[in-house]
Amino acid sequence: MNGIVAKRAIKILLTLCIVFALLISWQWQTGSQTTVTPEDGVSRQLFDTEIVALLDRRCSNCHGVSVAEYARLETDPDSKLLLRWPVDASGRISSPDLREVAYERARTTRTEGGNKLVPIDAGNPALASKLLLAPLSETYAGMSMVHPVTFTSPTDSDFILLQRWIQTEIDSQPAPVKAPVTPAERFFVDQVMPILERKGCFGSNCHGLGVFNDLKLHPGVPVLEGRFTAAMHHQNRLSMLGHNSAQINMVHLSGDIEQSRQLLKNIPISQGGILHKGGNNFFNMVTRITRYCCSG
Repeated sequence: MNGIVAKRAIKILLTLCIVFALLISWQWQTGSQTTVTPEDGVSRQLFDTEIVALLDRRCSNCHGVSVAEYARLETDPDSKLLLRWPVDASGRISSPDLREVAYERARTTRTEGGNKLVPIDAGNPALASKLLLAPLSETYAGMSMVHPVTFTSPTDSDFILLQRWIQTEIDSQPAPVKAPVTPAERFFVDQVMPILERKGCFGSNCHGLGVFNDLKLHPGVPVLEGRFTAAMHHQNRLSMLGHNSAQINMVHLSGDIEQSRQLLKNIPISQGGILHKGGNNFFNMVTRITRYCCSG
């Protein structure tokens, strides 16, 4: 009888040991699965622990709307590109569900009717992202975003925190494939852009993005190292060539290059130029732009 009891006790003990081992193994596997990844998990954790409080402190009073209003905006095509997130009755992003929506809205590109809302520019440093530039003073952002100034300086502690989160978010995403730079694009960047900067062509009363004429150029971002991204250079080159412009012959690629408006507006009227409100004495600009035009 004692032998039978002993055998049963041993079986029970072995069973408990196996169950315990299985439990330890399950806990270890579960722990490894829920551990934050080095990049994306860190970004989300930073958002939940610090960025949500920043948004509530500096942004939710404008960008936060009630849950019902947010649902309505999501069904309106004209409102989908507005940066909005739902908040509770006190105006805060207070629950996990609200944090999830705010996180996705702050990081996700949206397209509607051919237009885009790109809060974070994944192909460039954080300082090129509109989520940082829109609330930053024009002195540092380089242009007006039709947005109230939230950060008067990039040294604002909240601005630095937001920049850190955006850079973490960028680092968590695969780097986009960049198209090779053509000789014509390189010539434009190296030879034409410095002249446009030196002559003040990017000014808000000349050819900045907000002007009421057909040549609109991106002025770059003063706070960004190098001021311009490759995308900004590309956009400016297309604008100089007359893409999306009502003006014909901005650059006369199909005929006499010297009849291009880009050239005629930079030589004296007495020499065949046409009226340019910014002046017709950009002599040192003409030769290089001619070479640029010829390079396509």
